[in-house]
Amino acid sequence: MAHYNARRVFSEKLKMKRVIPQVCSDEKYEDAKTCILAARYPCIGQIQRTLDIGYNRAERLMQALIEAGVVEDAIDVTGVIYRVKK
Repeated sequence: MAHYNARRVFSEKLKMKRVIPQVCSDEKYEDAKTCILAARYPCIGQIQRTLDIGYNRAERLMQALIEAGVVEDAIDVTGVIYRVKK
């Protein structure tokens, strides 16, 4: 049985809050936003291929777009589905 460690959970949430502002200051953020808004079905792989960046950076950009309210995510049977908010 997993032991709940409140200090660890809090520190992980704090790390996530630090990551998002760094991504928003990323020079490719606006390019990623434009790419996603033009897409019918946005995905991390599309950002990765269009901007010619690594998966981790594309994932951080997608998380920043979710935090900014540009994209919404939903968990489906097949995994996470991203949709552009209208």
